[in-house]
Amino acid sequence: MAASDRNILTTTPTSILIDDASALFNKAKSVWSIISKNAATADIHTTHGNVLPANINSPLDLQSWSSSPVSRSSSLTIYSRLGLRVLQFDYDLEFLYGGSLNGRGAYLDGITVVPSRITVAWCYVFNANVEITSIRNVGTSDNPIAAAHIELKYQLKALSRVEGTTSFDVKGDGRVDILHMK
Repeated sequence: MAASDRNILTTTPTSILIDDASALFNKAKSVWSIISKNAATADIHTTHGNVLPANINSPLDLQSWSSSPVSRSSSLTIYSRLGLRVLQFDYDLEFLYGGSLNGRGAYLDGITVVPSRITVAWCYVFNANVEITSIRNVGTSDNPIAAAHIELKYQLKALSRVEGTTSFDVKGDGRVDILHMK
């Protein structure tokens, strides 16, 4: 069996090699903070992840990107035991899709979560992080379709603590699935 015919399943914290022809990597960050102590962090507009072919240096090496990013708005609201709203967190999941290499594949770039509004009650502290937990090829080795699993992890602290995760699955063809909110 030739080396190019073998499927390689090697995992690292930020990448999964599918096979020699369609190796995918996240060449950007895989974990970053978007909210720290009730305030948006300074790098929320510049920190992002991507899923690109392993043999390129930049998303600019690809063609046919979507003309504008996909943006999915969502919100998280938490109430106290007394029924008072203690957190309202509105955010947008954004990414570019469809980049191809020599007419093949559909890759992802600019994967990020951008806070659009945050209201936190007095005495509460809210933190949120974004993590790209896995990347994979949901297409074929001849025509790879990149996919990324993204988790928005949050924590609200006061006298008690509330923690949760919202998971998204984004694909190089523009599809978005919200997998769970808890």
